[in-house]
Order: sequence, then structure tokens, then C-alpha cells
Amino acid sequence: MLTLVIFALACSSHHKLTDSAMSANNSDFDAGNGGLQPLNGSVLFTMAERPWDLALHPNGSIYCSAQTGGKVYYWDTEEQEVHEIPRFFEGLVAIDFDDEQLIYTSTADTNTGALNRFDFETNELIEMSTQSDDGILMRWPIDIAAGPDESWFVADYNAQTVFQVTPTGTRTISTGSSKPTSVLFIDDTLYTGGDDGIFEWNVTSEAHGQIDTRPAAALQIINGTLIASGNPNAVFVVNGEPIGFEGPARHGSMVYNGEQLFLTDRIGEGVWVATP
Repeated sequence: MLTLVIFALACSSHHKLTDSAMSANNSDFDAGNGGLQPLNGSVLFTMAERPWDLALHPNGSIYCSAQTGGKVYYWDTEEQEVHEIPRFFEGLVAIDFDDEQLIYTSTADTNTGALNRFDFETNELIEMSTQSDDGILMRWPIDIAAGPDESWFVADYNAQTVFQVTPTGTRTISTGSSKPTSVLFIDDTLYTGGDDGIFEWNVTSEAHGQIDTRPAAALQIINGTLIASGNPNAVFVVNGEPIGFEGPARHGSMVYNGEQLFLTDRIGEGVWVATP
């Protein structure tokens, strides 16, 4: 089932900016390459279950969720070795960290999803949310990002919306994307990448606009420049030029640790790395 949906994500088309979207665009990101040099990537490690999402642990390790088997691996940057977490995470999809607690999404056949919290020290698993307060179900929550006031943003491809999960409830957000695949929150702005382009949403005014028509499987900031990954454009500056990172068959999740950019190949088995 997951392989079929990934293929569907790969077959998206570009969309033109509407007048309303352009007028709502308050992006500070300019055309060009943002001063970034072309990225030359190489395989850091491989996962037989194929990688999906990346997250940076507070200790500097790079964690990665597997597409099958409910597995999480991590790359120890000091040992320069990959390790498997000895636990099964049912329906695992996207991952992130709240301090040292694992925040992750799960799904049952891309139809029933949830946002979860796992404490490695106590082995406690808490289901944080499965639907919005008005009854919209999470289905395939494929990316997450920490938001303001202890909230979490969840990009749900099958529910065709972004959820915001707060300590007091869950709501849906009109980001502009109906096919969201990635979220990134910076300062007071939520950036959403999707099959239908890249959008920005202001947390105060809740105004949104499209800032790039290219599909984006992941978003990341490098030295103040917003970049995206997604085929057929590999890695590119949002509202700017491609910067390469050829090699992966299907460019997926990215994480930047201040020195290196890590990226998953969602068709192959490799987690890739490049130095900007």
C-alpha cells in the first residue's frame, strides 16, 4: 500500500500561482541559490526497510524511520555507526524529538492515523491526537514539525490538510495546500510543501500564499535560506534555483545539523549526506 502511494506522490504536476496567492505572498526568500554551492551527496548508511523520515536528536545523532517493520535507526555521529532501536513502533511514519522524547506519527493502511509521544526512559507511549476537534480524522500523517506554544503541526496527505495539535485540542489549518507532504515552522511562519507546491502561513494573521509551484517532499533551512527536496528537481532553493544533490532515486526527508545536510532516498535504501 505504501509503495503505491509513494508512486502517486511522484506523479504530481506543477501548478501556476493565482493572483490571490501572489498577493498573499510575504516570503522573504529571494530567487537565486541563496549563496549555496552545488550539493554533492554520498550514501551515509543503508536501511533494508527503506528510509522515510529524519530527525535530529539533542545529542547530535541522526534518527530515521523505516517505511516498513515499525523500525527506527540512528546514526551515531561520534561512533560513525548505525544502530537499530530495539522496539517496534506500530504503523510508524514521521518522527521528531521533544527534548529526548520521540514524537511520531502512525497510520493503519494510510486510513487511520495518530500523533504519538514515546518516552525512552519510562517506556511510556501516549497517543496525543487522532483527529481534529470537529471530527476530521488523521489518515496518513506523513510529516511533523514543532510549532509555537508546545504545539505540533502534522501534514496529512490523505486527509488533505495540516493539523495543529496543542495541549488543549486539535484543529485543521488552511495552509493553501490540499496535498501536503512536509511542514517546517520558522519564527511565526509555517511552511508547507506539497504535491501542489510550497506555501507559507502566518501564525498570527493566518494569511497564506503560495511561494513556489514545484512539489516538495521536505523543507529545511540552511544559513537562512529555505530549501526543498523533491523530484524532478532534486534539492532546490525555494523561489530559486536547483542546487543538485543528485543520486537518490526519490528525494525525501531532510535534516541539517549546522554542518551537513542529510536526506532520505524513499525508493532506494540509502540515507545520504552532503556538505553545503
